[in-house]
Amino acid sequence: MMWGLSRDTFLDRLSKGYVKIGKHTPNKPQKYVISFLEKGMVDGIANGDVMITGKRSDGSVIAVYNTQRKVMPKTQWSFKSHDSREYGTYLLDKIIGEKRFSYPKSLYAVEDCLKYFISGNPNALIVDFFGGSGTTLHAVNLINAEDSGKRRCIIVTNNEVSETESKNLTKELYRQGDDYWEKFGIAQYVAWPRVVCSINGRTSQGTSIQDSYLGGNLNMSDGFKANAIFCELTYESEWPIRLDNAFNAIAPLLWMQAGCRGKIIDKRVKTFSVTDYYGVLFDYYQASKFCDEVSKRPNLKHVFVVTDDQRRYSNICRRLPNHEVHRLYETFLKTFQICGEGGLD
Repeated sequence: MMWGLSRDTFLDRLSKGYVKIGKHTPNKPQKYVISFLEKGMVDGIANGDVMITGKRSDGSVIAVYNTQRKVMPKTQWSFKSHDSREYGTYLLDKIIGEKRFSYPKSLYAVEDCLKYFISGNPNALIVDFFGGSGTTLHAVNLINAEDSGKRRCIIVTNNEVSETESKNLTKELYRQGDDYWEKFGIAQYVAWPRVVCSINGRTSQGTSIQDSYLGGNLNMSDGFKANAIFCELTYESEWPIRLDNAFNAIAPLLWMQAGCRGKIIDKRVKTFSVTDYYGVLFDYYQASKFCDEVSKRPNLKHVFVVTDDQRRYSNICRRLPNHEVHRLYETFLKTFQICGEGGLD
């Protein structure tokens, strides 16, 4: 082994010019200085990220990166744009039109973090399981507006109130779950209004947001060319699910699995329904018509089949080989019981 390389690998790299053998170095025990391209550089040559521009007199290659390499970011909290008070608290107050949340992150600090990972992917999907005041979704919309991207963002947050609000509401004899209590939760009181206001360019009071985003090219009053949907996690009774009367309760989950595009399919018809992005077959006896409609939509990639019959499900898989076909059991409850135990057809 030579510096972690097998003999065959070393000789292979030597034959390709990836190894450089230099002259004798004074006061050193070795007779020659040997250096070679690291594996990352060799792989880069193979996949085209690195270009060989020539060779030295000793036969070793001269290689450079075709594209600018990303460098790990350093600490940037000293950036003015990352100030959480100016571009977090004050900015949020201005967008909503009143003070509703303390210490949100700077919009531009989150934007800079996201850009490092998604700037080269205009169709990225970003998921934030601690959505809080909605800064992540706001930043994604801002990035899309700057480079005409079509990134999607899913934020998940509970609807808790602050400790102080909880005590005050309790003194007023309200309890968690009451409409009056819930309307002060972080989702309903902060995150959802922020999303609506930032997209529409208007505060909660209906007035234009009088400011522009850093850089001055985008006015907040112009809003964003974006759509948003708010989904609430609820507890469903077991029997309506068993009786096949709860499809609309799970419909947003299917829409999310299909990419969060287009409208959400609900069970207004008893046969089948399709959008440009996904379809649901409720009645297997309409399978031929359903498959024909699916085939007409090039962007439709996800198909859900409601059936307990393995043969029927397999038949749809054969008829739609270029689609992701998912089975929904007729009670729906069984589907998610199986999913929770580690598998979903």
